[in-house]
Amino acid sequence: MEILYWVLGGAAGLLLLFSLVGGYLLYHFAIRRSDRGTNDAWNNDLWRSENLTDEEYARMQAGKELLQKRLAEYVTITSRDGKKLWARYYENPAARAVVLMVHGYRSSSIQDFSAAVIPFWEMGYSLFMIDQRSMGRSEGKALCFGIKERYDVIDWANYLKNRFPEMPVVADGVSMGAATVMYACGVGWPDNVKAVIADCGYTTAGAICRKCMKQWYHVPAFPVYYGAKLWVRILAGINLDAVSARECLEKLKDPSLYPKPLPILLAHGREDKFVPYSMSEENMKAFGENDTFAEFFTSETAEHGLAFLRDYPGYMEAVFRLFDKAGLPHDRVEIPEFVPETPPEELTRPEMPGMPDNDVLMIY
Repeated sequence: MEILYWVLGGAAGLLLLFSLVGGYLLYHFAIRRSDRGTNDAWNNDLWRSENLTDEEYARMQAGKELLQKRLAEYVTITSRDGKKLWARYYENPAARAVVLMVHGYRSSSIQDFSAAVIPFWEMGYSLFMIDQRSMGRSEGKALCFGIKERYDVIDWANYLKNRFPEMPVVADGVSMGAATVMYACGVGWPDNVKAVIADCGYTTAGAICRKCMKQWYHVPAFPVYYGAKLWVRILAGINLDAVSARECLEKLKDPSLYPKPLPILLAHGREDKFVPYSMSEENMKAFGENDTFAEFFTSETAEHGLAFLRDYPGYMEAVFRLFDKAGLPHDRVEIPEFVPETPPEELTRPEMPGMPDNDVLMIY
């Protein structure tokens, strides 16, 4: 009997060790900041999925090229936990609204939104393209899957409200950015945010982590996930299972947060192998048949984050319906041609890290 106890105790110890070591490795490789793993598409080529057509990739390239010809303003704010966060602001000469663009996991706004640049620009929308915490120029040591980032995007929206009091804002997120804007719905957007777009967002951080553990690292959720969850709690200060997109979306009907429901569009491709399509189906359960302020757009053939490219006409029609609900314009406007006083090749890009707090740069 005593031998059995020793065997069981040893097995439990090995299980615990496996959980803690495996969990830390998962934190190290998947959650800890890694600029080497971030797609720096601002300075390099846009990443091209093997499933993209030449026409789809050309649309992405055209959006990036438009921005490369425009003047960008670099803006910083300080997060609620003391991190300096960065954003690029492209002011439309015909500005009548701003799109707050929230990119996904280890990505960038130019990568995730390049294809959307021209449609929004031609509607007279300025572009506010943030670097999520722990990515790009923004500070941070760990990706928090939208749990801390939800407060960051609300603070960005408040920045826009203070700077442009009469300018409506559309919060648009892709992948982890979609989860971020959905989670922010549960906290309460400021009243300048008139509409939300959430493209291929997941349900909870824990659910997507468990799914990716099997898909990427071929390890079982039990016991490694629970070790990772402990390390994330200690090192990043978040509970991966604490926030549910569905519960946050239900808050859109809470009159104490929103005097009237905030219009929202969820979108997802059925061929998404990263964030399962079923997760958006689950998130849509926050709404009933009478909740006409919410719509779910499905692309039958799109992979992760590609619904906008794969079904562009249908997606844009869904965006127009969203804007109609929000009272936002979506007709094309005449935009004056931009001619810089100084040619871009004659400008010197200053070093970003040495800038004083709250400084603003105008660069190309």
